[in-house]
Amino acid sequence: MNQMLPAAVVNVETEQALLGACLMNSDVLDVIDGMVTAEDFSEPVHVQIFDAFTRARTEGRRIDVKLVKAVLGENVDARIVNGMTTGQYIALLASETTTVVNAPDYARIISESANYRRLIIAANELRDRAGQGFLAGTPEEMANGFISDLDAIASSGPKRSTRSMAGEAAKLARETAEERHVHGVEVGLSWGLADLDAVTKLYPGDLVILAARPSMGKTTVGLSTCLHAAKHGDGVLLFSLEMGSLSVGQRALSDLCFDGWRTPISYADIRDGRLPEDGVERLLEAEAKLSSYPLLIDDQAGLTVSQIVARAKAGRKTLAKQGASLGLICVDHLGLIAASDRYAGSRHLELGAITTALRQMGKELQVPVLLLCQLSRGVEGRDNKRPMLSDLRESGRIEGDADAVIMLYREAYYLERAKETDPDKDMARVERLQFVRNMLEINVAKQRQGATRTVEVFASMPHNAVRNAARAM
Repeated sequence: MNQMLPAAVVNVETEQALLGACLMNSDVLDVIDGMVTAEDFSEPVHVQIFDAFTRARTEGRRIDVKLVKAVLGENVDARIVNGMTTGQYIALLASETTTVVNAPDYARIISESANYRRLIIAANELRDRAGQGFLAGTPEEMANGFISDLDAIASSGPKRSTRSMAGEAAKLARETAEERHVHGVEVGLSWGLADLDAVTKLYPGDLVILAARPSMGKTTVGLSTCLHAAKHGDGVLLFSLEMGSLSVGQRALSDLCFDGWRTPISYADIRDGRLPEDGVERLLEAEAKLSSYPLLIDDQAGLTVSQIVARAKAGRKTLAKQGASLGLICVDHLGLIAASDRYAGSRHLELGAITTALRQMGKELQVPVLLLCQLSRGVEGRDNKRPMLSDLRESGRIEGDADAVIMLYREAYYLERAKETDPDKDMARVERLQFVRNMLEINVAKQRQGATRTVEVFASMPHNAVRNAARAM
């Protein structure tokens, strides 16, 4: 492979110097931890050696000449650069070693060179496939694959150290708490719902799963949250994989037309043009409000998680040009994120990889990621149809990756569809339906750093409106 690549991106001497440093002082591996991987080395034999070093370090075994000999064997002359014997090559590594101080710089060069090579390989593969025309697939498929390759490269750079002494962590926590106490700093984005905010908020870097069965209000709560955040100046990026921007706009206008009016306008009426006498005027007013919100809608269907990550980074720049900082990413919904070739036929593994990637994206961009998730039909088989955390475990690592899991339930949905042959029971059903018609239960079923509790809010599904429960029902 190296013969096909420019010499500028193949740094054999740098690799030898770093391996030599690890051989002479195994503490180097701790210094460069997270900065370089075995796959970043250009020479296959270097890949083997560095992999053996890292595994030995993890397992608490010695890193010495015997280990290198065990990896290389006695008859590998043809695999060694310049045809050296194993002994000669070990001597070369020991003589060409760099220092512990310089090791991070060498690791960074090796990592960056590896990414240059990956860029070249990805570009060559794209060129070769494109040259085959329709035989190799559509232009969109080729571009999507290339975007995935580029995103993998973009996210593979050296990682900062994640280790710190407990005292340092405690000091940071205490100073942060003190600063927020003195200055009254509010942490986390509001849902726009006082009772829910009292239990949890949308915190930077968190992956929040909003899960429910169909028609429970996932999109309603998700869009309402986006509108509330954007109304208060936070840049919002909404990936609407199910609805087009027209449908999102209709729901948003209906939400904004809900308060302060005797007769709200449902989004179905907006869709069909069934407007009251003052409907056009009210829609113009709502449109003006919405136009001032830093809310960016991406309604491209069938995006892969790599494309979502790439578009999120591009969306952050778009919002910045409008003077807004990205404060929230909402993805509607998990089941519509396209599968990649890597986990073909294993959807549960794919879903776990998606949630992990979205969580990493949130941490990198330091914004909360609100991921809507549709639960399976298993919920419908129970008498009590309120969803539980166990309903998520069928889908890979969703619950494990989530910093918070919030589940929705509307009793009215099931009462509207119930059939009672007994008149007395049916009357009781109707009475109960009138009481809970606009009641939405929001269950904070999991929260890494907080309480779990169920709160009740007002919800009008036809108007995409979710409000505090104090609102008259």
